[in-house]
Amino acid sequence: MPQSMTQQIAVTPDLGDLRRRLLLFDKVGIVGLDYYLDLLQNGDTGFPPCKPWYEELALLHSAGVIFQPADIPSLDVDGEEQGGPVDRSEESAGLMAEIKALHREYGATLFTETLLRGQLDGLFPEFKTPEELPETRRRLDAIHEQRQQLKIRMMAAQLREQGNEVYALVPFAERAPGREQHTVVEIVLRNIPTVSGEVPLSQLLEFRSDASTRRMLLALRRWIRRIGAGEVAANELKEEIEWSTSEYREHLRIHNMQASNARLRILLKWPLELVENAVRLRLSKSIDALCDVREARVALLSEEVKAPGRELSYLVHVADAFGGE
Repeated sequence: MPQSMTQQIAVTPDLGDLRRRLLLFDKVGIVGLDYYLDLLQNGDTGFPPCKPWYEELALLHSAGVIFQPADIPSLDVDGEEQGGPVDRSEESAGLMAEIKALHREYGATLFTETLLRGQLDGLFPEFKTPEELPETRRRLDAIHEQRQQLKIRMMAAQLREQGNEVYALVPFAERAPGREQHTVVEIVLRNIPTVSGEVPLSQLLEFRSDASTRRMLLALRRWIRRIGAGEVAANELKEEIEWSTSEYREHLRIHNMQASNARLRILLKWPLELVENAVRLRLSKSIDALCDVREARVALLSEEVKAPGRELSYLVHVADAFGGE
């Protein structure tokens, strides 16, 4: 795919929907990529090597299309950075502070869980079977999930410091301790044509390199910006996205790319006046069949709100497997 001075980069927690993500972004940072490559090449207990999948991922890796994002600093038992703190942007510093707090909470909760499990196993017969154990384990799982999502947002923030446009492909919660709720725009595009999961990655690389493919992605981003501008009528936006998706569908067919429909969910942190412009589109029935534009509330650090860029996240789902909005 032709490169612009500012690259569009995604950071994702896994290999899921990799083909579709590679069509949306110049590069995809995959947490644990080195582990996946080693596992697919050499296998592990109960998991045999998978050479074809390894060779496809290795091809993308050598082309610089996928990469392993730099990890966040390791923390000691007290939640302090091993090797000492480093200078970082306000956004990275705010995320790091929250990761440290969750790290300490996880340690304390794990200690509680260990004591409760010891009671359950009869190590402390003077105590009754702990009723708190299931809830403590649920809390451990919740803290772990929050910590993993914050790590991905932190990795994205570190890459943003290098001047790229970077998106963390993780859900953004409506509420979270220590974070304020902020109004954002949520755009859900229905029935967007995309590649099937059966398309060989080598073929996908060739498709990405086509100049028309890049122009169509830029047209999507331009369409999103026009929603916030409030200067275009809903029926004009409808015609524009209909034409763009039709052209892209034909482009896939010409390149013999097996296609499927997907639903694309985008979160944007726009100024209030742009949010109001976008939400006005909900009053128009002409655009309802193609997309839903609505106001949403998500929990963000103030540093994340001030960070460069307006798009928070792109989440793509296969349309027939997408259960709710």
